[in-house]
Amino acid sequence: MTDSLARSLHNAQVLPEYEASALDSVIARGVAARCVSQAPQTSSVPNDPARYYYLSPSDASRIVRRPIDPPAPKRYLGFDRVTQSLRHIAIAVNMTMRARFDIDPLEVQVSVFGGRVHIASNFHASRIREALHLALTDDSLMMGAPRRPAREDVRRWDAMVMSRRVRDIAKLRHHYVDGHGLAGMRTAARAEVTAGIGRPSEGALPVDSALRQLDDAFDTLCRVLQDAASATPTFRDLVVHTPMEGNTPKLAALPAGVTQTMHAEQCIESAIAQHVDVWHREATTRLGLPDNALITVPMAGRFVPCAACAEVEAESRTQGGLFDPANGKFVLHRSSQRIGMAFANEVQHIAQSTLASTPDVAARRAQAISDRFVDAPQSLRAYDQPVVLDYSLDTESESSGDES
Repeated sequence: MTDSLARSLHNAQVLPEYEASALDSVIARGVAARCVSQAPQTSSVPNDPARYYYLSPSDASRIVRRPIDPPAPKRYLGFDRVTQSLRHIAIAVNMTMRARFDIDPLEVQVSVFGGRVHIASNFHASRIREALHLALTDDSLMMGAPRRPAREDVRRWDAMVMSRRVRDIAKLRHHYVDGHGLAGMRTAARAEVTAGIGRPSEGALPVDSALRQLDDAFDTLCRVLQDAASATPTFRDLVVHTPMEGNTPKLAALPAGVTQTMHAEQCIESAIAQHVDVWHREATTRLGLPDNALITVPMAGRFVPCAACAEVEAESRTQGGLFDPANGKFVLHRSSQRIGMAFANEVQHIAQSTLASTPDVAARRAQAISDRFVDAPQSLRAYDQPVVLDYSLDTESESSGDES
């Protein structure tokens, strides 16, 4: 793949969101030399939530980073205890899809709010429910790897990630399916939040609201995981989000070796933006909170957000974006501030509906993100920031002896 495709995609004309067919036509013309010509896919929904951008390998290499060793162990406190459990779910589902279905979802991200668990993967989302059920019931998944890798293996990907599969599945079963230690974990988290430790959105939530949401998150995780572990799961409160479905415009064809998707976390966040009023009202009503109460959206995955997702999430926290506290709706909470790598040879669809409530403004902000990646990498939040090259798992305890 040459830089010409990156420039062609980058230079595609910015159009109003409702002109999905015209957008596809412009992009298809721009990459005609590299892509198979097919009729563009049109949308019957007048709010297309994505814009494309693409990085060639040389583009990605211009995003300078500072490689670091895996960070020192840390304890997960307050609301971070919830995000830690979300990470356990993400790794359990991801690794089970690989082990049992021989498919690679690439990434899985999970959130919990409003009485539901939300989950998405970059690819193969249709197998998520089955994978979660097997993770909680198939004991053979607990074999073939040590609970912790040997000290000399902490940089070996296979040994590290296999041990995490065993350890994280064991924790989900122990705490949520069997109910051992969950009450103590909840009590500790409540005390920490009350003391101002692990509070979401830097303490923007009143303590009472944060505690109600904390309790609801633990209750929801317990309910959803116990259902998933049952002989006949209903998955009633598990919402699976699939990238590139519905009204997301997409390229009809791509050159060999190039993929396209909306990353898992942006897939969840895009859905929240599209249902923002309804889901916010449901969340506040179930918890008896004021209509303008901020609802926390904890998010975690197998990996920390990549450079693109980190950029989109940071933008969504400001200037009227989905997670701007000034909106009085939702705030995003992650337990780590690390930023993952930028990926080449992938057409990424930006969840532009998270960037502003007005389609034209959202489109401009999405285009600005694309411009920074291709033309001004030095202006990116990831630029010159530390990155764990061995693996960027969503934890700051990659070589930890204690994640309790």
